[in-house]
Amino acid sequence: MTDSRFSLPRTVCASTLCALVLSACGGGGGAASLLGSDPATAPVPLPDPPVTPVPDPTPAPSTGAPLISAQPASQAVAAGAAVTLSVTSGGAAPLAYQWTRNGVPVAGATAASYTLPSAQPADNAAVWRVVVRNALGAATSAPALLTVGGAGMRPLAGLLDSRRETAGLHTFDFPVGIVGDGKNGFYVSASDSIQRVSAGGQVTRVATVPGCVFYQGAVDKNGDLFVPCYNAIYKVTQLGAVSLVAGNQQVYGNVDGIGAAARFSSPAAVAFDSKGILYVADGGYGVVRKIDGSGRVTTFVGNPALTAPKDGTGPAAGFGGMQGIVIDAHDLIYVSDSETVRTITPAGVVTTLAGQARARGWADGAGAAARFNNPRGLGVDAAGNVYLADTDNNVIRKITPGGDVSTVAGRYEQSGSADGAGSLASFAAPFAVAAGSDGNLYVADTFNDTVRRVTPAGVVSTLAGTPTNPASSGSINGLGQEARFDDPRGIVIDAAGNLLLGDFGNHDVRKISPSGDVTTVAGFANSPNYRDGMAPDALFYGPDELTIDGGGNVYLLDKAPPGYGQPNRVRRIAATGAVTTVAMPSDPLNVLYPAGSQEYPAVPTAIAADAAGNLYVGANATGSSFCTPHIPCSSLARTTVRKIAPDGTVTTLAASPHGNNPGSLPVSLASYPPAGMAVDGAGNVYLADTHNHRILKIAANGAVTTLAGSVQGAADGQGAAARFSSPTKLVADAAGSIYVLDSGNYTVRKIAPDGMVTTVAGTAGRNELVLGVLPGSLTAIGGIALDGQGNLYVTLSNGVIRMARP
Repeated sequence: MTDSRFSLPRTVCASTLCALVLSACGGGGGAASLLGSDPATAPVPLPDPPVTPVPDPTPAPSTGAPLISAQPASQAVAAGAAVTLSVTSGGAAPLAYQWTRNGVPVAGATAASYTLPSAQPADNAAVWRVVVRNALGAATSAPALLTVGGAGMRPLAGLLDSRRETAGLHTFDFPVGIVGDGKNGFYVSASDSIQRVSAGGQVTRVATVPGCVFYQGAVDKNGDLFVPCYNAIYKVTQLGAVSLVAGNQQVYGNVDGIGAAARFSSPAAVAFDSKGILYVADGGYGVVRKIDGSGRVTTFVGNPALTAPKDGTGPAAGFGGMQGIVIDAHDLIYVSDSETVRTITPAGVVTTLAGQARARGWADGAGAAARFNNPRGLGVDAAGNVYLADTDNNVIRKITPGGDVSTVAGRYEQSGSADGAGSLASFAAPFAVAAGSDGNLYVADTFNDTVRRVTPAGVVSTLAGTPTNPASSGSINGLGQEARFDDPRGIVIDAAGNLLLGDFGNHDVRKISPSGDVTTVAGFANSPNYRDGMAPDALFYGPDELTIDGGGNVYLLDKAPPGYGQPNRVRRIAATGAVTTVAMPSDPLNVLYPAGSQEYPAVPTAIAADAAGNLYVGANATGSSFCTPHIPCSSLARTTVRKIAPDGTVTTLAASPHGNNPGSLPVSLASYPPAGMAVDGAGNVYLADTHNHRILKIAANGAVTTLAGSVQGAADGQGAAARFSSPTKLVADAAGSIYVLDSGNYTVRKIAPDGMVTTVAGTAGRNELVLGVLPGSLTAIGGIALDGQGNLYVTLSNGVIRMARP
């Protein structure tokens, strides 16, 4: 996620390729579906949770930091049953305990054991941990996964339908700076405004300067704020009066002088020393400037001729791209500069404290062994520990006076807005951090438009603002409900029971193992692009519909989100992990095109694959280059359904009018192509005719008929008597039944081979997630899949649910 105003480069870091061991699933169906079986059929059990190994009991030490000798165990229970979780630990007394559910502390769960009185369907795939603390340290237990059995709908992965109430309204627009106001509150600098956030999270606007982008400010002894905006430094009084201190917003340069005669170049942050001197991280020319009480600007350290970091004294020191500055109680200056944190003594001696210049990455460690990725804002506490907003790593780091670097909160390279403890919390490109007088840290979580609070124990909560990303969204690999997705859509299941899904908002492909462990298969979050290659290096714009053939090859419809200006493509992930782009057959010459003219490319809109390795593609060509006042573009549009055999042979199964084809699709599909496709074991192809609220069938001989639906509505029934509302994704089972995401009705429908339509899950018109006994109710659905045992899976806005029916 990058905003052009701040020019934030994203470093793509390789992740481990999760091997795709895929095999035939039989046209998306596998074994006969229990969702359509006889009511007397036994319920489908949910998978057993992974077993947490429990070591043999050994005497726990009574001294030292906490040590866990017996971990909490994963458990599988029936709905309504009580669950007791326990841990055995030792260490110097007293020991304190805090249990967490999906990373969020549970109120009152502060003993060595905790009992959940009644497990509910929503507790399925919840992950429990306990943190044990004493005065010498802390230990976090291994995760314990809770499985709640029974028929109906259960969470499988991701945090579903999470909504969070915040103290403030959506009042921030890219907050990039935060500093204490001296009254237990904070000034937050944002796109064109300065706002004050109270300790309780109330937000008030202090000042607005249209056209400004305020960066990290500093507060003087009188409580007034000094803040950079482009090439100038401004003063904002507690009453909101704004005045120029030095520089000229519209003119950049490197000139010492008094007030408006001075020139800066993109100053990123300012800080006061104990004598009231204001220091400016003037990154454009690689210098640190001083402003005294009279407004006189002088250069303190740095040299514009040195464009790379270089330790030294005064003008012998060089900087490469300063982003943050803070000063401790002893007037030692810290700056973030080119993937390092550096110190400047009052005498102007510059040394590198941690990190390595221009070596981006993520690593905790001492001094030069640590790695950062576009570090920005800095804060310092009374003990001299420096805190850093490691922006492109989406984490908050701590640097001791000796240069030891550790991660306080957030998870490396995985963005989101989840509250929780330590690595279970997530941020989205935090720009600034401040150490509060209460011992907490406060973070300007820039891409979430929020202010976050981090306790000394690393527990993150949202203090103010409405997050751009819901608490349930992000890109976090993990177990069950601890994982995070961003608008997951298409989903398919391999023969080993792994779920593969297109995480549209994160631009990658994720895998959910049978034990609920979520990993990234291919692509990188926040790195949208079309790039083929082996899975660790391949990139996607927006993986949408997924399908799998009998050879274990996964095909996905890669749809660039609006605003990217990229056409849809079909990508193939081979069982070897190689990602390639499938060449689309051009639309055959017909009445659309004058003789000898160039054919217009067909844009894929829906895909399916069968066990024999055939790929089916629904594609649309507009022929817009041939539109005239007498021949409107709509009359030239054309949709085709083609089969591409493993040897590359292309067969046209059906097409909208304007050509000679075995089957003729309805005229409306030319302008409104199908949004979903499925193929059954007999080779029949099914299309979601979304615009006309019906499901079409293309027989193996090319005959096109309406299987079910006719006009918009919400009614079960036979064939044309049934009613759908904007159906989208489809999947076929081995018995020839079709399951439909009836998007406009928020339901899942089943169409039997004879055309009888019934509702499997969801309540028509009810846009609310209610788990448990079917049919329940659903929110916006992105994708649908069936496994080999007939269990049904659907993706919702930020997670996946699994449903089984008696």
